[in-house]
Amino acid sequence: MDRVRVVLSTNRLVPYAAALHEALAEHVDLTVVTADLDQGPTVGCRQVIGALARPGPSVVIAGDFGRQAAYGAYLAARRADAFLVCGVKQSRWVVALGARGRVFPFHYPVLDWPAPSETHEAHHPIRVLMLARLVAGKGHDLLVEALARMTGLPWTATMAGAGPEAGRIRALIAQHGLRDRLQLEEGWVDPIQRRALFRTHDVLVLPSRWEAWGLVVAEAQAWGLPVVVGTNIGAAEGALIAGRTGTVVEPLTAGALAHPVRFPDRVQRMSGEAAR
Repeated sequence: MDRVRVVLSTNRLVPYAAALHEALAEHVDLTVVTADLDQGPTVGCRQVIGALARPGPSVVIAGDFGRQAAYGAYLAARRADAFLVCGVKQSRWVVALGARGRVFPFHYPVLDWPAPSETHEAHHPIRVLMLARLVAGKGHDLLVEALARMTGLPWTATMAGAGPEAGRIRALIAQHGLRDRLQLEEGWVDPIQRRALFRTHDVLVLPSRWEAWGLVVAEAQAWGLPVVVGTNIGAAEGALIAGRTGTVVEPLTAGALAHPVRFPDRVQRMSGEAAR
């Protein structure tokens, strides 16, 4: 019997996924499809449909694709026997596109948990963290504008990640006069750095205008950081408890983002719930 053909779609290859791909390839006929988010949706469509061209049982796994690159995978799902999609929100979208009766949602797991000795401690003033690629659409501009509305309150903030938008973000920070309070740490954040960032901050803000899932939302809560996210990321459903471990902001505006960070006492109460 032919091995099941699996097409795993992702917007980029990252070092920590290599072991997963190698393990999966031992059991299935695996094709990993990548598509840059700056490319048009037809690029992802051609790649995924091409990988499904041969006859036989097939499965599409849609991972952390952005909306454009994923579009081709969603269309191609009609040619697959099963479709695995990250999160309930995206699974509804796939069903709406016609892949009925064969769509299975999954959630990315947290793999790097804090040790018992790495308990989270509150900081004064409150420390705000945004951990995301420095690319358009992640909402760095929204958080900068939100923090600019809170200059009369005690806080410090860190943005960490790698990407082509670093220069624009630095300019925006300077434009709002926040260079003394908002630090941009540019570059790939390895596991050791991630742990240090979670341990030394109090709340995570992920103001992405679109996010397929957002694993950092679950990771931050595992370290005791409540989260602030918009409704248009997959992790807003299934990765937090609104009002207890985080806040879901709607509409996604600078003013709305600023509101849940204004109350450090509430952030501290939510920290324990997030860790649990």
